[in-house]
Amino acid sequence: METYRIADIPIALKGDFGQYYQKRMEEYKAAEEKPEMVFEAFRECENIPIPEGDVIANINQRYWLKKKDGGLVSMDRIPWFSDQILNLTEADSMWKNIRLLTCKSDLIQIDSELRAFNMVGETMKYAILEKNGVFIHSSALCYRGQGVLFSAPSGTGKSTHTGLWKKYYPEETTIINDDMPAIRFIDGAPYVYGTPWSGKTDINTNIKVPLNAIVFITRGENSIRRIAGAEAVWRLLDETRKPAVPELMQRNLDMLSNILSSVPAYLLSCDMSREAVETSKSILESE
Repeated sequence: METYRIADIPIALKGDFGQYYQKRMEEYKAAEEKPEMVFEAFRECENIPIPEGDVIANINQRYWLKKKDGGLVSMDRIPWFSDQILNLTEADSMWKNIRLLTCKSDLIQIDSELRAFNMVGETMKYAILEKNGVFIHSSALCYRGQGVLFSAPSGTGKSTHTGLWKKYYPEETTIINDDMPAIRFIDGAPYVYGTPWSGKTDINTNIKVPLNAIVFITRGENSIRRIAGAEAVWRLLDETRKPAVPELMQRNLDMLSNILSSVPAYLLSCDMSREAVETSKSILESE
């Protein structure tokens, strides 16, 4: 059983998750300690039986079931085979013990090891809500000990922007995670963490720094302004997983509210120049 620390949460993996997973998780290996979450993998079953439970949500062929003991099950069905389950995640009520199943299918082009890796990452987006945390779709960097999230819809240029920080301030800038950093409150203060799930670029660093600002990026002439209220809430909500389960959604909303109450949020209009970096850097110098 391998042990890792993700966002200061000790997790253990039981079963063969494959070499791809081991490679992506290498930097997050930890000494053996009592895990707070245990993932058990049974990869590539011939068939996954439909579990018992009451259906409480169904969005885009992902079904959520509530078990009698309070645990949750999510399962993805292949639309054109209504009786075939592609992936299944089963967790107890506290997200301490989690079982993952995948079904063999020639119709699925994703490598089985990548599927297992992605399933753990997807599950962590829900499980971390039990740990006073949340994942936010963003490119996170550390500049002189200050953590900043640059968030925007895919293709807007957030990775390009943080790459410019690294280009012009290489000794003072560390990319924490280029796609899906974690935020957790520790002793009442928000911190940003690197995680292994960093999108296609695979740029991530296993560090933890205080979160000082959230910056939402749009394309345009270089300018920045502070935002708050509904504008900040909706922009941040757009960049997080929106759980279909009401209790998880409420925890997600509470986390986002706590973050926006703790750190300032900004809207950055920018091009891809050094001037754009200086514009966004000005907020750290003024805080």
